[in-house]
Amino acid sequence: MPRPTVSADRMDDAARAGWLYYVAGKTQDEIARHMGISRQAAQRLVSLAMSS
Repeated sequence: MPRPTVSADRMDDAARAGWLYYVAGKTQDEIARHMGISRQAAQRLVSLAMSS
């Protein structure tokens, strides 16, 4: 089954979340507060960044 297409905006958010997590050393809670999203959404974005 093919993977669903991810919007460019979501990929930009995932790249930002991934950078904050792996390069800047921020926690998912810190990323969520910084981006104005839930911790669960931050976790999903970090996972998306790693799978892309």
